Parts: sequence; C-alpha cells; structure tokens
Amino acid sequence: MMFSTLKKNLTAYAFIAPALIFIFLFLIWPIIYTGVLSFADYNVFKNEIKGFTFDHYINMAQDEELRITIWNTIIFIIGTVPLTIVFSLFLAVMLNSQIKMKGLFRTVFFMPQITSFAAAGVIFIWMLNPDAERGLVNYVLNMFGISSISWLQSKPWAMIAVMALTIWKNVGYFMIIYIAGLQEIPKSVYEAASIDGASNWQQFRHITVPLLESKTIFIIIMDLIFTFRTFEQIYVMTKGGPSLSTKVLVYYIYELAFGGSFRIGESAAAAMFLLLIVGVIVVLQNKIMKEEYHTATD
Repeated sequence: MMFSTLKKNLTAYAFIAPALIFIFLFLIWPIIYTGVLSFADYNVFKNEIKGFTFDHYINMAQDEELRITIWNTIIFIIGTVPLTIVFSLFLAVMLNSQIKMKGLFRTVFFMPQITSFAAAGVIFIWMLNPDAERGLVNYVLNMFGISSISWLQSKPWAMIAVMALTIWKNVGYFMIIYIAGLQEIPKSVYEAASIDGASNWQQFRHITVPLLESKTIFIIIMDLIFTFRTFEQIYVMTKGGPSLSTKVLVYYIYELAFGGSFRIGESAAAAMFLLLIVGVIVVLQNKIMKEEYHTATD
C-alpha cells in the first residue's frame, strides 16, 4: 500500500517537476537574489560582493526622487484605474446588448490588448506630435481652432498622454471579463424589473452593478497590479520626463540599475519595496475573493 502511494506521488511530482523548476529558476530564485543584492555592497564591474549593508534602504528612504516617483505612481493609479473600469463596463454593457456585428466590435476593442506597449507607444508618439502637420491629434485640434499642444514635452500633458495609452490598452481585457459577468446574470431578473417599471438606468444601477461586484473587485486589484508594473510606455514615450513628471516605480528601478550609475543595490532595494506593495495587494485580493466566495455559497 505504501509502495503504491509512493509510486503515485513520484509520478505526480515527475509531471509537475518541469513547472516547479521553471517557477524556481525564473520567479523564486530572482526574488531571492534580488533580496540578497538589496543588502549587498556589489561591484557590477568585477561581479563581486564586498559585504552587506543597510545603506541601500537608508538611501532609498532619503531619496527625494523616490518620493516624487511614488507620488507620480499614485497619480497614475488614480488617473487610470477608475477610468479603465468605467470604460470597460460601458463597452461591456453596450456589446452585450442586441447590436449588429457585436462580435466584430468586441474584437476591435480587444485588439489593443494583444498589441505591445512599445508598438502602441510609437503610434501614440506619432499621433501626439506637436507639429500639427505630422501629429493627428493636433491636426484635429487645429481644425476646431484649438492651438497645438506639446503633449509629451509639457508636465501635465505628458502624464495624461501616458494614462490615455494605458487605458486604451487595458480596457479591452477587462471588457471581456465584464461581458462574461453580464452573461452570468439571468435575463429573468431584468424581465422582472422591467415588468415592475424599472428604467434601463435603474436596472443598471440596482441589478447590473451589484451583481458585478465580484468582477469589479477582481478588475480593480488586477488593474492596480498592472499599473504598478508600468514601464514600457514610459520608456518609449517620455523616459520619465519632462522633469521626472512621468517617472513611476518600475522605471525608477530600471534607471537606478541601468541608467548609467549602475546602482544595483539601491535598485534591488527599490524592487523589494515594489514587491512588498504588490504582495500586499495580492494578499488583499485573496482575502476579498475568499470572502466573496463564502458569501456566495452561504
């Protein structure tokens, strides 16, 4: 009996071994190594660790640029997450209704999700060119008598431009999740509300929104994680400028390590700080989803 159980366990472990090895090599080990580097006095040119210190965390806590970066990240989250949810839900409701060619529209709105941020960023740079003869957006503004805007060269507009790209990119993914949630709601609920005289807005407010609560919570948490990982659009469009106005946490980490100063230890410390934030979000997600599950099954 014990031999049979051991054989089954070994067979199971043999099947999952490639996945476990992959997870260890490309997820667990990099986290461990980054944690070690965050305390290490590391010479990148000689590839050697001279000793260990807390200075990287102390320097990070005193770094004014990090405070600006954290503030930019908060602004970026506030500007993108709510609008992404609103647009995703609006499109989902529209495309879940009885309209012609809704399959085509779903594909069109989902297409940005499978486009890389680098490619999308290049397109947005062209569209936002300050020269109205080259930039589509300023050309349209000029048609209505509005002066051209230096989108990526001025502080307030650069962040707005990056936010716009991020929202455009992510809306399609969350739209699909909302559509799946809408299709789980029984039509009889809407029919009963309609018989009772509820308007479309009342049905949306008192039926659709509450019954999509679990999906909305999931989308908020996932979008927060996506937003904290923001890098490609910043790298392609603004390089964190102008004057640090679009520098966010991941780009700050990248620039510390590879921006010319090779401050690997401080970069690793900042990466561990970001890992802590994302870890807290994931723990909250698991807790909330478990509570939602228990509430739904009770």
